[in-house]
Amino acid sequence: MVNRIIRLDNYVLNRLDDLVFKFCRLLEKHTNYVIVSGYLSIVFGNSRPTLDVDVLFDKFTKENLDVFLVDLKKNDFDYIDSKEELYEIIETKKEKLDIFDNNSNWYFDFKKAKDKYDKLSLENADLLLINNKYKLKIAPIELQIPYKLVKLGSDKDIKDAVYLYNYFKDELDIDKLKEYGKMLNCDLSKIGVKL
Repeated sequence: MVNRIIRLDNYVLNRLDDLVFKFCRLLEKHTNYVIVSGYLSIVFGNSRPTLDVDVLFDKFTKENLDVFLVDLKKNDFDYIDSKEELYEIIETKKEKLDIFDNNSNWYFDFKKAKDKYDKLSLENADLLLINNKYKLKIAPIELQIPYKLVKLGSDKDIKDAVYLYNYFKDELDIDKLKEYGKMLNCDLSKIGVKL
């Protein structure tokens, strides 16, 4: 389900964007996904360095994980662990795995949705439509802001939260932002939200 469509027109794609689109096109054939964290701030114009893109996914069966891993290899992505270890990581340990691009230093932190905030992100994803051509499912901005402030909380995450709030200030569902903020025990007044 898509919560809303966010349009980004006249956007000049870079190598990282190309990789994200390529990865997500492969992924959406096999499972539900949503992009979270730092890339969201970057795609909306915040200049900050990153080498990874955080992606949450819903679930895999052993069979569709095998097919997905074959697709990755065919498209110049790779992983370190064996297929058996990957399935165990994804389905049992609920940890992340790194999928990296063979032609750059970028990689994907690939994580199974495990807590209620991850599941809220998947269930209430926004659709980012870039240049009316490229589609990505992204976590709802109203959830990302308090999540970055409270759950992640590093300097770069706080800066990302402030950036996203200022960028989307006129488009945010303030009631939803407050609801998620309350759920996360987040003091949104830090970024100028009047409660």
